[in-house]
Amino acid sequence: MTATTFVARPPASSPLSAIQGTRAYGDGNPATVTTLTYYLGDFSDTQAWTSEYKAEFRAALSAIEAVANVRFVETQYFGSADLVEAIAPSSFFDSPNALGFHSTPSTGASIGAFNTDFWKAGFNSNGDPGGFFFTTLLHELGHALGLGHPQDDGLGTTVMAGVTAPFNSFGVGGLNQGVYTVMSYNDGWTSKNGTLSANATYGGSTGLGALDIAALQAMYGANTSTNSGNNTYVIPSANVAGVGYQAIWDTGGNDSIWYQGSANARIDLRPATLDYTDTGGGVISFAEGVKGGFTIAQGVVIENAYGGAGNDLIFGNNAQNILRGNSGHDTFQSLSDGSNNSIFGGYGNDLIYVAVSTGADQVFGEQGNDVAVISSNAGSFSGGTGTDIARFVSALSGYLFITNGATYQFLNVVTRITFSISSDVELIQFQNGLIQYDRSSIINGTQLSDIDATGLTLKHANQGVYVVDAGNSNVGVTLNGQAVGQNSIAGWQAVQTEVYLSGYKLLWKHASGAFSEWYINSAGQFVASAGIQNIVDFETYYNVDLNNDGRTGHFSTLIENTAGTSLFSSTHEVYLLNDNIGLTLNGGLIGADSIAGWQAIQAEAIEGGFKVLWKNGDGAYSEWTVNSAGQFQSSNGVGNVIDVEEFYNVDLNNDGRTGHFSTLIENDGDTSFYSSTHGVYLLNDNFGLTLEDGRVLVGPGTLAGWDAIQAEAIVDGFKVLWKNADGAYSEWTVGADGKFIGSNGVGDVIDVEEFYNVDLNNDGRIGHFSTLIENDGDTSFYSSTHGVYLLNDNIGLTLNDGLVGPGTLAGWEAIHAEEASDGDFKVLWKNADGAYSEWTVGADGKFKGSNGVGDVIDVEEFYNVDLNDDGRTGHFNTTIETNGSTTLASSTRGVYLIDDSIELTLKGAKTGPNSFPGWQAIHAEAFEDGFKVLWKNEDGAFSEWTVNGIGEFVSSVAVEDVIDVESFYQYDLNGDGNNGYDEPRLSPFLPTAGLAVSAKKVSDNAILEEPADLLKFASDLLPADEIEDDFSLLFSGRSERSGNEGSEGQAGSLLKEFEGIEDDDLVISTLLEDDAFLL
Repeated sequence: MTATTFVARPPASSPLSAIQGTRAYGDGNPATVTTLTYYLGDFSDTQAWTSEYKAEFRAALSAIEAVANVRFVETQYFGSADLVEAIAPSSFFDSPNALGFHSTPSTGASIGAFNTDFWKAGFNSNGDPGGFFFTTLLHELGHALGLGHPQDDGLGTTVMAGVTAPFNSFGVGGLNQGVYTVMSYNDGWTSKNGTLSANATYGGSTGLGALDIAALQAMYGANTSTNSGNNTYVIPSANVAGVGYQAIWDTGGNDSIWYQGSANARIDLRPATLDYTDTGGGVISFAEGVKGGFTIAQGVVIENAYGGAGNDLIFGNNAQNILRGNSGHDTFQSLSDGSNNSIFGGYGNDLIYVAVSTGADQVFGEQGNDVAVISSNAGSFSGGTGTDIARFVSALSGYLFITNGATYQFLNVVTRITFSISSDVELIQFQNGLIQYDRSSIINGTQLSDIDATGLTLKHANQGVYVVDAGNSNVGVTLNGQAVGQNSIAGWQAVQTEVYLSGYKLLWKHASGAFSEWYINSAGQFVASAGIQNIVDFETYYNVDLNNDGRTGHFSTLIENTAGTSLFSSTHEVYLLNDNIGLTLNGGLIGADSIAGWQAIQAEAIEGGFKVLWKNGDGAYSEWTVNSAGQFQSSNGVGNVIDVEEFYNVDLNNDGRTGHFSTLIENDGDTSFYSSTHGVYLLNDNFGLTLEDGRVLVGPGTLAGWDAIQAEAIVDGFKVLWKNADGAYSEWTVGADGKFIGSNGVGDVIDVEEFYNVDLNNDGRIGHFSTLIENDGDTSFYSSTHGVYLLNDNIGLTLNDGLVGPGTLAGWEAIHAEEASDGDFKVLWKNADGAYSEWTVGADGKFKGSNGVGDVIDVEEFYNVDLNDDGRTGHFNTTIETNGSTTLASSTRGVYLIDDSIELTLKGAKTGPNSFPGWQAIHAEAFEDGFKVLWKNEDGAFSEWTVNGIGEFVSSVAVEDVIDVESFYQYDLNGDGNNGYDEPRLSPFLPTAGLAVSAKKVSDNAILEEPADLLKFASDLLPADEIEDDFSLLFSGRSERSGNEGSEGQAGSLLKEFEGIEDDDLVISTLLEDDAFLL
């Protein structure tokens, strides 16, 4: 018997750990053939092996021998056999549904038995390859050699990842099924075809799966001679006996997988990867609808694939493949890596994915409209007939286009790989088909434009990539695997390039004016970058003026040579003394941009070195002392730059002079006053103004906000007048030597104008004066700059011994004055709100008393002036009407006048236009011993008063129809063109029984009859009990009110007050809410 050996367990991450046990026959050396003997026994309760059973059992052994370094030898001696096999009916087995069993490698014989109630041996039976029971034979023999179930851990194996049950649980990657391992209980390709029937003669396994082959080869070694020639594996095209699944084990030659049918087929040349991915157990090559096909075991290379007449999917591998689609609309996926595949589309519209590799696929579309999809490949595409498309996955910006007659070349600037397209390819696409060109437009879309033609050329292609040495090396610029063009880096543009070491230098310029430099290798790939501080440093290298100063390279520019020393600024970013001595600080060069905000502007030699003058952007100055080598020694601030103007021989403050001078401020009086650039005021141009006993010079800016503006001599010294920015004034007293003695404020600058002989407040005069306010009457009235009102220009107005002038009383101004008969004066005041008041003052101008002025017209005649701007002085009358024998006027005294002299009154009060809101008297006419006065309301109503001979109110009555009184007032009041009626008429209201009727006289010859209830109170304006303050007019008469409680009592109270007045007479009621006549 053959000994057994321990075999190392695969890692748990491998699907092989789910089937490969740790005990195997042999010595464990994969190079040693393990020979196993088997005995086909005939025992009690078993059956004799027929030739049909033996043939099918031996076919299963042969399938194992084809892949593993194992040889099976049949023996007739039971005692020496490694494998003892029996066949028996269901009654032999503990379970009648058992298909069989087999023990695993051990020191004794490994026993196996198979149920003949399920195994139907013979031609086209289920025991032949592809049949249900042939799959069982392979399964049990797998146990015999040490393989376990993927769904359990019976041999110390792991449970296959994702598997949870023996049946229909396929696990991760779908590996738990017979197409990948015969050790699975899911026979054939269960996940696609369903459960395999026990009587099936096809759809099962025709050989071992890729996982089985790998596990047995790990335990026993591989058969290295199987299928070593040029083999062709034909995918079955029909479901017939013998069709099933197996993994191809092929050890050499140039091999092919063919499909010769018309269905849609998949041919996949990728071998099993033995992991939990979609390719872990291999990829099934099959025809749609047919339950058979191939996977490829790991380590096997099948070079070629040939499709059929359907729409096939063909996958290549990493070998050099020939892939042919033949008829149908086929899809190809080339997978070579460094090898050069040949792909033929054949008939139909084919989609060809060219390999992403360093290889060079040769693609031939042949007939139909074909599409080649290109990522990175050095091959070519010939379209053949039809409209063909070369579709590049990446953007056009990643390619350079090179035309070579009948061939177009696309150089990938990232990979430096060129793909060629024949002229029979009509369309070219980029970005996976988003952008499309034809053969003419691709030329324009990839046009090169010159950026730099001096030295090494730099160009930019329209598709968005910089090209160095175009036409020769054609180096495209890339960064991190992406093409770089004008729009790649915001704000930056490549402007120059030159050869550097084994690659190139590429100069960039930012929109802000900054520069940067890249180093790229010979393939155009970014290597490193560096900022550029001074672009002039690079001008000579690139042989171009980069800063647009009209020069290439460094030079110096004269700043000044106003005296014996010249100062230059060099583009080396250093100041030069006499164009050869560089200015330095702590060993570093000092130039125009060295010290923020500061610029050197002047230099001049001193003993042992130089002085250098600096100016800041804010106008400040500083001065350096440097030695003869230009090295910094010390510095000091310059308080007043004019101090150094003579040294540097230049006007530094742009005042038109070099050095100090004085400027005249004023010479209005006997003393002249100057301001010196030494920062001091000068009296008569020689005495400096000082503080602190002469220790502190006083000049412009010494006292914040104050400026000295005038000076004049006094005994033993001077007076100096100061003015603040806020308009305030102050006055200094200084000695004859200009030293400060004392100061005082100036309340009113006009007080000192005569002393300084100047108009300081810009009023056009020097000193105090008075201004006439008015002289309308006998008294003139003035306002003095002393802040007082003057009567006749000499009597000051006072209050409580204080001067009174403009601004004394807030809001009030005195506007008129006139002498009274008793020798006093009257002064009229006006407020900003239009109110008036009148003062009485004595002959000396002292205040005695005051009173308000209700109506300013009352005092116009006294002051002899029109104060209310009505064009008249004093009161006057305005005629309202003169239509009859009586005139009606309105006086400005607020009263109506009859015949210009009789005032209209009510209860002793004058009655005028403003007495009754909404009502105006419009006509008057003599009547008996007095007058009738007609009133009109703004709502169109009329009322009529009767007054006595002196204008006092007697009674009133409503006028229902104004036409009734037109003849009396001799005026057309309703605008109908007539005065009164054309002829008398009767009232339309007929008297009825019980109705009180009043008779009213309209004219001497006409009587109108009216029902008494036409004269009634308005419902919302009831009469009050008393007459107070304001008055309204009420018609009474013989009126009966119904529907208003209390009206009879109210009317009665009024009638009591006016006892003796006849029914038709007017009565008066107090003013109610609307101050209106009550109708």
